[in-house]
Amino acid sequence: HQLEVHEIDTIYGTLDKDNDLQQLILSYIKAYCFVEGEVFFHRMISHPPGLTTVTRDPKRDVFNGLHIDSWDSPPGYNRAHSANRTTINVGKSDRTFLFVNLTLDDMTREIEYALGKPSTPPVGTDLGRQFLQIFPDYPVVGLRLRPGEAYIAPTDNIMHDASSEEAHDTSWHLTVRGHISII
Repeated sequence: HQLEVHEIDTIYGTLDKDNDLQQLILSYIKAYCFVEGEVFFHRMISHPPGLTTVTRDPKRDVFNGLHIDSWDSPPGYNRAHSANRTTINVGKSDRTFLFVNLTLDDMTREIEYALGKPSTPPVGTDLGRQFLQIFPDYPVVGLRLRPGEAYIAPTDNIMHDASSEEAHDTSWHLTVRGHISII
């Protein structure tokens, strides 16, 4: 299901402290998804058009590129149990969700097989980057999100980013994290 343009226009207000807006968004998600436990709302974020990847490291002021989140994953935590990320394109332009369709455990197995031995691989983003160095031809999937469309992804457990490269206007999105799955 896709949000209608009039519904998107109501979302352009602030999300941070607007409990009514949060409830509206949560009711939209619950109409199509099962939500278990608490959810966490992130602020709305915008990106200018033309960016290959959009996530920035504010400490170094550089684009991260493909990365793995660590919202719910302290060292040693089983990332398969982390919350999912639900991101809704609330802008008026398409945006693209980029991801590698393997979990960290899958990447670890492939690395060990390629090296011919068990190893203690790096964790998080460093593991994903090692995987892509060993398998440089492994595809990165691009999922185009039109205005009002959303995705659910385990971003603490997969390499991902977003792109505004083909967008014609500033892209806007909002994110809700929680244990969310499609009904």
